[in-house]
Amino acid sequence: MQESWRAAELPPPLETEALVQQNLIARSELEAWVEAQKTRILEEKRADQLQSQEHARASDEAQRKREMLQTEHQKISADTHAKERELNASQVEIEVLEAEKSRREPVVKQLFERTVEEDAKLKQLLEDSQRQRTTQEQQLQELKQGLAMYQRLGLFFEHAEVVNCSLMEISSFEPVSASLVHLCLSNQNISEISGLSSLHELRHLYLQQNNISRIEGLERIQTLKASSGGISDLVNLQRINLANNRIRDVDEFEHLRKLIVLAQLSFTDEHFGSNPIVHHPEYRSIAITILKQSMEFNDQLAELTLAYQQELRSISTRKERGRSNAQMLQQELMEALNDVEACVTAGQAQIEQEKERQLQLREQNSQLLRENVAKLQQDFCAAIKSQYDLEDKALLEEERGYEIMELEAMAEQQLSLTIAALQNAFPNKIAFQQILEHMPDFRFIAENFRRPTNQSVYGTNDQDEREVRILQMYRFFHDDLAAAFEANTRRIEEEQASGTAQGSELYLYMVVNDDKMTSLLQTGLKSTSDEVNHAFNDWVFLFSNPLAALQFYKGTTGKLEPLSDSETDDSFRQTLSEEDSVLVESFNLLLCQVRMQHTIELFHPQNKSSSSLEDLHSVASPRGSILPPPPTAFLQLELGEQQSWSASSSEGHVYMARRAHVHSQILPQFVLLCSKRGEFSSGSHRYVQDQTPSSELLLAQFQQQLRAEVDAYHTRLYHEMDPTTVRVRAQLQHESELLRQRLKDNEDRISQEKLEQERILRSLRGGGNEKKERRRK
Repeated sequence: MQESWRAAELPPPLETEALVQQNLIARSELEAWVEAQKTRILEEKRADQLQSQEHARASDEAQRKREMLQTEHQKISADTHAKERELNASQVEIEVLEAEKSRREPVVKQLFERTVEEDAKLKQLLEDSQRQRTTQEQQLQELKQGLAMYQRLGLFFEHAEVVNCSLMEISSFEPVSASLVHLCLSNQNISEISGLSSLHELRHLYLQQNNISRIEGLERIQTLKASSGGISDLVNLQRINLANNRIRDVDEFEHLRKLIVLAQLSFTDEHFGSNPIVHHPEYRSIAITILKQSMEFNDQLAELTLAYQQELRSISTRKERGRSNAQMLQQELMEALNDVEACVTAGQAQIEQEKERQLQLREQNSQLLRENVAKLQQDFCAAIKSQYDLEDKALLEEERGYEIMELEAMAEQQLSLTIAALQNAFPNKIAFQQILEHMPDFRFIAENFRRPTNQSVYGTNDQDEREVRILQMYRFFHDDLAAAFEANTRRIEEEQASGTAQGSELYLYMVVNDDKMTSLLQTGLKSTSDEVNHAFNDWVFLFSNPLAALQFYKGTTGKLEPLSDSETDDSFRQTLSEEDSVLVESFNLLLCQVRMQHTIELFHPQNKSSSSLEDLHSVASPRGSILPPPPTAFLQLELGEQQSWSASSSEGHVYMARRAHVHSQILPQFVLLCSKRGEFSSGSHRYVQDQTPSSELLLAQFQQQLRAEVDAYHTRLYHEMDPTTVRVRAQLQHESELLRQRLKDNEDRISQEKLEQERILRSLRGGGNEKKERRRK
């Protein structure tokens, strides 16, 4: 068999190597495609991570904006409080100013008197100034006489200075007109230049600090220094120095055109100052243009003229250069515009197509956004309506609470009036002391009303489990009752010392009706009738547990108005019972100090709980009883289920005795006013708080969802409308299709090669079998 196998025909080795090489190439291409797919998946994951980071940043930004809004709200509230404080401060300041006004009224009166005195002094000053003016006029007459004397004497008077003489006009200088050259009239009241026409030789005139508004009649003056005046018609004027004046307008140069011999003009001086006109941007050029005859302008006219000419030449040169550059730029601009027009024409079609595509995408996304926002609005309105209904129910409950508080306040007022009447009627015998909540006695007694075992009495559904609150508490003092109690106590102590009696002392609670409250506090527990009988009203019932005592009595009830159909709905009305919602009961309790001489414990044979005072009375004095209890004995009966071993099932004990025989053994110590009421749908109040979140939280959630929808809308628009993203997506899709096509071609080639290899193997195996058969033959 080995020889036959060697003799079989094998394919050429070159063809086998080529097939293996093709398989290797196809496998390498497949691996490359797989690597590319992995890279693309990693990039998509990275893009998702970046998008999640952007969403996180957006949520952080929203949180920061909410914090900023809260900060602004706090600032506004702080500003409001600050304004209130400022208003209070302003009111305080007004009060202070009013007080200051009342304090300064005498000072104002003194100032008025002083003003009157000053007016008198001013009048005196006016008279003095009049006299001084008269004196100056006399001096002026003397000056005129002196000038006339100079004329008569024929002297040459060249310089004249008249300072601070309050001259109103220039006159009386004709006697020295032929010789006067220098005249100074500074610091006068001259308003018009006149009277100088005869001064032919005058060359220097000084009129500083006067009221002159126009200068005229100075045609022969060569040097002029003037202030507070104008210049016109000075045709012989050669030099003008206008330093330290108020010249502002450049139009004033027009008045200097007539000065044909003007050689020097100056607006500034290093000693006197300048004028506002020097700050005008064109005053130099205007002055040079108008005053061409002036050789010096602020001592720099020639230099300015030369600089102005050079600047004109440079401007003309730049203008020519700019004209040539403009022509070159215009030609280049035309070429560029042609290129731009071609580009615009080529890209305009693409822009229109992209615009239509973006409009369609925007309309689709806008419709989706509107639908999502409408759904969010419906959900938000439903949540707000539910929240409004719950808050409306809570408001009704709060109104009921206020009505209950009003009824309790009326009960407190009734008790206060009763106490005030007793104190007013018996001021030396009866006294009351109010016990407040922070006092130890109040807190000690209130513990009996707050114990959990006492709040749930029998544990049955028929029992009243409404809350009991202490409204008022008073300590009670009665001289007669205290004296009788002390006498009975001494008697009991004497009997205990002799061994004939035993006793105990307890603090027990007794419930008293409103109509019997006044008589009981006034006379104690004395029986109204002299005969001793077994009537129900002649018995007194004392309880160790105040909450158990209230179960056997019906207090003063206060009716509340029932809710109307518009104020509540059926579901809310079903949660309210008649007793818990429309009734509030008030009780008067007396905490008494009881000294018991004899105590007899009773056992109820039926082993059932009592629900009324009649039941207790029937136990204390049963019908057909052969051995009645002693008259001064207290009958003790345990309340609640006696067979129960739980501590919470016990309600304490009740002590029953005949009123006529034990009234001196009971001393009232405290007067309590209690209120028993049911929480008006307290479960509903908790339901409102525990159900849907608050309106602020609902609004925040709605804003967050709306912001998320808007962000999703913008994200979709960005990814679908961005041309770059669209091109990249189209390119990726095209490359993916090419890769799929190449993969399919490779798979076809591989399948064909596998089929060819299997055919060759089958042919090889078939040829070997034929040779074996020939050899066997």
